[in-house]
Amino acid sequence: MRKTFPLARALLWRTGMFLSFVAWLAPFSPRSTLAAPFPLPKGVRQGPSVEGITEYDLPNGLKVLLFPDPSRPTITVNVTYLVGSRNESYGETGMAHLLEHMLFKGTPRHPHIPQELTEHGAKPNATTSWDRTNFFETFPATDANLDWALDLEADRMVHAILRKDEFEREMTVVRNEFEMGENAPWSVLFKHLMAAAYRWHNYGKPVIGARSDIENVSLDRLAAFYRRYYRPDNCVLILSGAFDPGHALALVVKHFATIPRPSGSLPQTHTEEPSQEGLRRVVVERAGGTPLVMVGVHIPAASHPDIAPLEVLADALGDTPSGRLYHKLVETQKASSVGDDVLALREPGMAVFYAEGPAGSDAHLLEQGILQTLDEAMRSPPSEEEVARIRRKLLKEMELALANSERIGLYLSEFIAAGDWRLFFLRRDWLEKVSAAQVARVARTYLPETNRTVAVYVPAAQVARVEIPHAPDLAALLRDYRGKGEIEPGEALDPDPSSLEARIQRAVVSPGIATAVLTKRTRADLVHACLSLQWGTERNLRGTSTVARLAAHMLSRGTTQHSRQELEDELDRLKARVSWSSEPGGITVQMESPRTTFFRLLELVTEMLRKPSFSSSEWEQLKAEELTELEQERSEPTEVAYREALRHMNPYPQGDVRYVPTFEEEIKEVQKVSLEEAKAFYGRFYGANHGEVSVVGNLGLTQVSQKLQSLFGGWESREPFEPIFHPLVQNQTLRKVLPIPDKPNAAFVACQALALSDENPDYPALVLGTYILGGGFLSSRLALRIRAQEGLSYHVGAHLELTPKDSTALFLASAIAAPQNVAKVEKAYFEEVTRILKEGVRKDELAKAQEGWLQMRRLLRSNDRELATLLATRARWGRTLAWDGKLEAQIRNLSVAEVTAALRKYLDPNRMSVFLAGDLARLKTALVPILSPPGLARERRGFLLNVPTGPYATFSPAWEAW
Repeated sequence: MRKTFPLARALLWRTGMFLSFVAWLAPFSPRSTLAAPFPLPKGVRQGPSVEGITEYDLPNGLKVLLFPDPSRPTITVNVTYLVGSRNESYGETGMAHLLEHMLFKGTPRHPHIPQELTEHGAKPNATTSWDRTNFFETFPATDANLDWALDLEADRMVHAILRKDEFEREMTVVRNEFEMGENAPWSVLFKHLMAAAYRWHNYGKPVIGARSDIENVSLDRLAAFYRRYYRPDNCVLILSGAFDPGHALALVVKHFATIPRPSGSLPQTHTEEPSQEGLRRVVVERAGGTPLVMVGVHIPAASHPDIAPLEVLADALGDTPSGRLYHKLVETQKASSVGDDVLALREPGMAVFYAEGPAGSDAHLLEQGILQTLDEAMRSPPSEEEVARIRRKLLKEMELALANSERIGLYLSEFIAAGDWRLFFLRRDWLEKVSAAQVARVARTYLPETNRTVAVYVPAAQVARVEIPHAPDLAALLRDYRGKGEIEPGEALDPDPSSLEARIQRAVVSPGIATAVLTKRTRADLVHACLSLQWGTERNLRGTSTVARLAAHMLSRGTTQHSRQELEDELDRLKARVSWSSEPGGITVQMESPRTTFFRLLELVTEMLRKPSFSSSEWEQLKAEELTELEQERSEPTEVAYREALRHMNPYPQGDVRYVPTFEEEIKEVQKVSLEEAKAFYGRFYGANHGEVSVVGNLGLTQVSQKLQSLFGGWESREPFEPIFHPLVQNQTLRKVLPIPDKPNAAFVACQALALSDENPDYPALVLGTYILGGGFLSSRLALRIRAQEGLSYHVGAHLELTPKDSTALFLASAIAAPQNVAKVEKAYFEEVTRILKEGVRKDELAKAQEGWLQMRRLLRSNDRELATLLATRARWGRTLAWDGKLEAQIRNLSVAEVTAALRKYLDPNRMSVFLAGDLARLKTALVPILSPPGLARERRGFLLNVPTGPYATFSPAWEAW
């Protein structure tokens, strides 16, 4: 489905490194241990133990949290330092984040950290926030990998290499990341909101810092900041996953115990934000985007008991579709979307309410609607029914968060930053007891007008100041806290394709659903499933792209038996998650729930598929959301560059489902399509003649097949079905500049069509060759040249996109950069492509790429959600996991000569089209050939933009786009 615009989108860019892989959090099995089940190393003291997580303290002050989970064949190492932008001094804004970047530049024992992370098949990242910085990596669970990861983190705690040349290059990368945030209206407005709300406290400064500080801070000050805060007594190390606790703790002692505790004490911050003295307002005017309003109110620290009822209050007002803002603004078509976010921090934070309007709407009405809703909440606070609904939703999310040991360490980082990891469990206990009376009290306490900021000082006749409580005494608050019990963990499976295939059972359920079930015990007895249905042909789907997408979006917005809100409430009761994606000829549904409620979830999803209500009010709201998003995208350089590239690669006539419309064309299509047309499309095409269902969990094939038969038997599409492929077509190689004014960040996209199928003998070699050129974690040739060496881009990479069994593929490379640096990025890109074709790949980089690529595949198959998607993908094309085993064997046995030959055979700089978008007034804007003579025609294939194609191709790049 089309994405929404929560406030989290405005916050994403403030964190360091790549955030693309962040996954859904899901339920886990807590454990309570009162005494260590193994002898403790000398000097190590066991601390609190809550629901399967146990704390150990080393003599040098390092805190270690161990959360063993044998059911997942991975380990996550997460190091959280209690330092963030809150700790920065004048002239040092952004220093914590810049230092985070520098800690990937190497140490004496680990001089090439990105390369090592790639070689170990790790999913790594690092993020910086107001109160903390953390580094983490998830990798296949082996003793060797764990020993390596702990050695890496211990070494860069105190021995990071901070060289002037690396510092100068990385500064420009971080500046480019800053510019990326400046492109987004959400990020810009949120920055101004916080700056207006906080006059003295560092929370009012963006984590990424001021541009002038990023550009001018000295290496000496950065090094001093590093020595001041990166120390064992300011750090919490979390290990989660498949490891032996005694052995893991011994390895921690081996690598970290020798690091001495510094003699000096840690610097402490003491600035307190005084009570606000009246309504504050800030107005931002920039090109592009649509009207957007944010209203923030000061709230207590995360450790204060008022946080729980405040979270319930915020969601009761900002939730979609049950919240009061939704009823007041979205249902009346004044806004296209609304929401809320509670920034619960170590010191008093903010609750933010926001509303976004469609193009041409009145921002004053959005502001008026939010402020009226806050006023009404004080006079008439949320009812018991509203409180119960939101409480249930929040508790569900916390329960699901505890299921995934791979992510729990990252989740706990936020509570560690707030003061103590046990606050997570305490917050849950508080939420369970939240009453309507408590919610009413915090509404009266924290929502008064004098405590609000509307993203200029305004004097008031009467000042009613809000006193924000201090953070409480954590020792007293958490004394004797033990939490709850535990449930049994799941089983660990070898993610090797042949091992998994031996556990899979398959059948075909009438009228035509290929079913695959992998029976296994999972943590919290969770079941993951993927349902994909296909219909239509290239001929009968002509002219239906827009109506097909909108019809698919309507399925989750109400049925003939349940309203949209009732569906949401039922999903909360089932502790279930459902996500939808669509293409003109099909739809895919991913499901997740406990085993005990899974069949009820399947019934609910079937109801949405077979009995949609097609409500006229929901239809109008959906169209408003679509038009708002299109208006946002048409002024975003990356969106514009990609769309123009895909239009060029899709020279099909308008109406063909492979045709990519302009923004203007798509807006007109959305405006004119009617609800009756959506209903007609649904009635004509929807059915279960062709589809796949995959299930991973403790269920058997017979159970699943019988249920599917009862739900889908007799439901057949009235139209025939044929897969839609992309034959090679001819068009000219182009270089096109797309001017977008007032955007500090620009986009570069290069693409080339290839006569290649995933059944072609050359496919494995080209996959690995592309990975060497533009894949991995900051270790590809493009990343090393454009990001690490020249510091031009925060993001650069290349990959292949293709539909299984199609005869063509697309090679796609992209980068972002400051407008004045785009030409340098383009030049460096073509030089690196030319160099790898001329010199070939090296033996050492081939071996490292093979190992990293293969470990990454194993890591993905160890994730039940990804595995369910993969099984459905394979079933769609008549394949089993034997196909994956064969591909990986081919990758493992590739030679330097084979990979070099494949790159030379398929990649040609003279056949690559380039698209540049941004504030590029100084660049030539005409269409011109790149390196070829004018008029040179080349073969091309096309791809659909913003139309996911089921659990394959661009919809699931983790599996098919390398």
